[in-house]
Amino acid sequence: LMSQSTTPLLIVLVFVVSCNPFQFAKPMTKSLLLPTKDRTSLRFCCPGHGFTDTSVKLPRSRDCFTSTATRKRTSVDYFAANDFVEMGDFVTVDYIGTFEDGVEFETTWESGPDEFEIGAGQVMKGLEESILGMRVGDIRKVTIASEKAQGAILESRTVTIPRQECPPDIFVGQPLAIPGLFATVRSMDEHSVVVDANHPLAGQDIVMEVELLELTKAAALQEVHFSGGPFWGLQLAMQRMPGVTSTQVGYTQGAAAPRSHGHVASGATGHVMAVLVRYDPKVASMVDLMEAFCTHVDITRPDGWGRYAGPQYRAGVYYHTEAQRQMAEEALAVVQAQLAARPAIDLDASRAAERPVEMKDCKVWAVVRPAADFFSADEAHQNLLVKLGQSALKGCSEPVRLDAGDPDEDEDGAAYEQEGRD
Repeated sequence: LMSQSTTPLLIVLVFVVSCNPFQFAKPMTKSLLLPTKDRTSLRFCCPGHGFTDTSVKLPRSRDCFTSTATRKRTSVDYFAANDFVEMGDFVTVDYIGTFEDGVEFETTWESGPDEFEIGAGQVMKGLEESILGMRVGDIRKVTIASEKAQGAILESRTVTIPRQECPPDIFVGQPLAIPGLFATVRSMDEHSVVVDANHPLAGQDIVMEVELLELTKAAALQEVHFSGGPFWGLQLAMQRMPGVTSTQVGYTQGAAAPRSHGHVASGATGHVMAVLVRYDPKVASMVDLMEAFCTHVDITRPDGWGRYAGPQYRAGVYYHTEAQRQMAEEALAVVQAQLAARPAIDLDASRAAERPVEMKDCKVWAVVRPAADFFSADEAHQNLLVKLGQSALKGCSEPVRLDAGDPDEDEDGAAYEQEGRD
């Protein structure tokens, strides 16, 4: 039921001609309601350099996070009995999806409840609208028109491939493992194969029966901004955190809205590439988020690393509350103490010397500053790695890979610099 991305059909062509995608696609997955693990140690990561061989112990207080037993809740526990769903609220639902003829295509009864933030674009627009106004325990059955479900069938999302370039055992209806797309073999003959990248539900009116299980009001959620290196990977790392309700990539700490991504990437605007994180503090604490931040971002570099170097890529935490500031500073102080005792290993220098080489002047460069205006990036940058096939399931431990896609790879660095000067 995730909303269909507008990934250009060019991706189909690239993967079809170069990656032999003719293999069974993995089953569709979704985010399930999973408890936060009690993580008391952190393996600190220096992207591009490697891991330290120590564990970072982050301070935790009794109210840092709640126990698993208290996380199963209803609106009666925390809110007035007459609370109803509004934009920005976080909901947990069960649903059954059927076609108009009654044939079922998806249900949560076997896989477990689904959860998402209303208005964050994480599910179909029609499903979001159907939940507005519901109260915990309500059951609602609605018909969702195709334009508010998965859209119309577009011929522009099909491609014809010469038959001789395809495996001999390919068949009509076969799902193809093309990252970020729902693609199947629509038809074939002795000369060609037609691949269809439309969503399986495209062009279909559907019927949804939804039960609201839990409701967390928007006022109970908190927001914090993180920056450090390319924001696509940091967004995915945060999306995987239990308790994180939504994320956006964008730009902050600048004086005004930037003209474009390229303008910020040039380093001329004063903005940083950042991720806006909204989370439920009853499920994910600021310490949890700091662990994910320190694990994914190289905070031992003053201004990014590798090809993502410059002040626009600096590591930082931008807080909205005094409690967030305090926890961020305490966490970074713990990391600094660990680095002082046993610095990180410089993988590049170690390979050259054929022995472990510690990083020189290894210290924490990440800044902690008040949050400023956040300017959302274009849709092409939002959830990019998920669109390209990486998992955002809660608790997922697969490595975050940027080699699967990077919009900047096709951009001309000289054009960025010229745009910055202009």
